[in-house]
Amino acid sequence: MTQSTTFPSDELRLVFGIKTAVLTNFAQRQAIRETWASKAAVPSHMKVFFLGCTPVVDSISDILDRQRILAAVKLERDVYGDLLTDELEFDDKYTLLTEKVSAFLEWVAAELPRTEFVMVTDDDVYVRVDKLVEDLHMLPHEGLYVGELSDTLYSAPLRPAQSYYTPRESYPLEQLPPYAGGPHYLLSMDCVRFIGKNRRRLASLVYFGIHKSAVMVLQGQPPIVCRFVTSGSRRLA
Repeated sequence: MTQSTTFPSDELRLVFGIKTAVLTNFAQRQAIRETWASKAAVPSHMKVFFLGCTPVVDSISDILDRQRILAAVKLERDVYGDLLTDELEFDDKYTLLTEKVSAFLEWVAAELPRTEFVMVTDDDVYVRVDKLVEDLHMLPHEGLYVGELSDTLYSAPLRPAQSYYTPRESYPLEQLPPYAGGPHYLLSMDCVRFIGKNRRRLASLVYFGIHKSAVMVLQGQPPIVCRFVTSGSRRLA
């Protein structure tokens, strides 16, 4: 953790973890900061973090360009204090997205242990914070894993003929259990602690993404909650 980045130490109701590409998605992060995650929109007992991981600049041949890019990332961290990079200990690559999220859950459990809920979402999602605040009062504080269920329940895992497939040795069954889709899901803190504490032991589930792995390790099916249905989903039809 750098000296220029400060984090709240008091009790938080909800922490957002927003998946983002640190080098290319500044515009998305800025749009979020100016809209649904602005100071006016987010209550004081909630905190927003962007999951950036360590910037990868190896493909940039010009040394000065590398330095400018890394300086821009540092400036963003210093100005906003919400961009996690080295804290998550992984290179910022799409293929390491699951590791990024599980490392974030471990980080929240260690740095913000009094948080009640954690929501993981994407940087192209608009969150209705006002509606979410209403829902938090009605949700259980333990054993909670909620989000939008996949349109196809008990779908088949991807196999070698498809991109980002799941090796059979990691998951030999022909159907996946119902799981909340990756764009947004909510976890109670006990679930966050469990996944964070055991994330290295759960490395064999990396191919699923953390949203599917949660089903495996928590032994639960996320309930269908209309507030967690993405706009445009077939479930709204």
